[in-house]
Amino acid sequence: MNRKKIISLLIATAVLVGTSALVSCKTEHGKPGESTKNTDGGSDERQYRPDVPEGLDFKGANFDVLGMDPELYQSTIVEFDFDKAPGEGINSAIYKRNRRIEHDYNIVFRSEYGAIDEMSDAISEEVRADEDTYKLIMLISREAFPHSLQGDVMPYQTIPHVNLDQPWYIKNVNDSFSIYGYNVLAYTDECMNAYMQSVCVFFNMGIVKDNANIDNPYDLLEAGKWTLDDFYRLANNAIYDVNGNGTYSAAENDIFGVISEGDAFYPGMWVGSGTTTIEKDRRGMPSYTAYSNEKLIGILEKLTENLAKDGFFCQTWVEFSNVVGGGDAQRNAAVEYFARGGGLFRVGTIGQIQLLRHMEADFGIVPLPKYDEAQQTYYSRMVDGWIHVAPSTVRDRNMLGVIIEALGAESKNLVIPEFFDVALNYKLIRDEDIERTRKSLDLIFGNAAMDLGETIWQNNIRNTIISMLDQKDNNFVSALTAIKDTVEEKCINETLRQITELKKAVGE
Repeated sequence: MNRKKIISLLIATAVLVGTSALVSCKTEHGKPGESTKNTDGGSDERQYRPDVPEGLDFKGANFDVLGMDPELYQSTIVEFDFDKAPGEGINSAIYKRNRRIEHDYNIVFRSEYGAIDEMSDAISEEVRADEDTYKLIMLISREAFPHSLQGDVMPYQTIPHVNLDQPWYIKNVNDSFSIYGYNVLAYTDECMNAYMQSVCVFFNMGIVKDNANIDNPYDLLEAGKWTLDDFYRLANNAIYDVNGNGTYSAAENDIFGVISEGDAFYPGMWVGSGTTTIEKDRRGMPSYTAYSNEKLIGILEKLTENLAKDGFFCQTWVEFSNVVGGGDAQRNAAVEYFARGGGLFRVGTIGQIQLLRHMEADFGIVPLPKYDEAQQTYYSRMVDGWIHVAPSTVRDRNMLGVIIEALGAESKNLVIPEFFDVALNYKLIRDEDIERTRKSLDLIFGNAAMDLGETIWQNNIRNTIISMLDQKDNNFVSALTAIKDTVEEKCINETLRQITELKKAVGE
């Protein structure tokens, strides 16, 4: 498959010539009236259909989409389209979805890819040059949010046909990004990354079977007893110093309780417990409460206590710091160590199941542990949340709204079912665990949650907490109080000011 990529953005040149001169050739799929008309036929029965007028014909208009380079990521799905039918599986479903939409509305999808750090510049230059090149650009949530507040992203309230109450919108996540009654970001099922980036707990079934002191997490989950206390208890019971030298290291093949990255593991402990650093009232007004949230402080103190135990935590950024490439390369090395039996738990994203195909031992998947047995819901932290947003300079808003809704509906018809089938049928999930895994995945995907303080405002709030946990410093009240004024003024109040202006601009 020949994926098309944009070249590195050169800001000085972009100011002069606009983004259109900075991209490679586009991947096109047929011409109006030719092959795209016959690829899918539009005859399949569909459960979901967008609420748009019938018989729309956009007369072969191009619909250009800019996304992140799929070759850079192994544990998530960022592909928007493919040059040819990929065969079976999720990619085939994505391909069929796009051909179906092309047929229904007489458009031509054209897709390009670039590096993650190029996306923010791309939308800035698009808007600054008043270009209408891309109809959708993929951004990571922490960059999409400020771009939306700055007016670079088309407000959803101004796009015809967009209806956030449709079943293909991911309600829990969208509610997190609704502030003061304004939908800053809106995810649909087209955003496969929202599912692939749901944080879960993988566990090594071999270690569970070989250790009488370790309960099967599936049993605890079914009994409603999969809690923080049990998570810590099991992790500590799994620790094993292989060579007995009193130290724990991946280089010595020791067995850890938990293998993860601090920025993936730590927030999962409080988000899974139904706790956030930022709370919102009924009007959607955010407030910073971390410093006075006794439940949150208690969770962080308990986590610090366990992090202080030798062998409890294999920190990716420490144990695999020598892996060339950093970032994803180090993260993949941590997954590989887990696959070799290096720990009981791997706290990571659902997408990492793709990296466990060669794991010799069986593994299971459960949601993040809840706070205690009284907690009714298992919450799943969603990280990054890469999303396609529309630049505010798109001219044809009618076509934009139709295609956004069509992508959501057809993703729910075709892509989401295929994703669940693939997730459930990897050879390493034992037949006897398929149904338990299905129930577990339902819990994970059905209760996505985000904490604004660890996503869009992570530099101020989350990173403060992570730094303290890394240092085993439990003076959380003092540290979180110290950043109160900064968070309230630079994060919350500034956001509310911008949203007030945006609401005025759209007539709300």
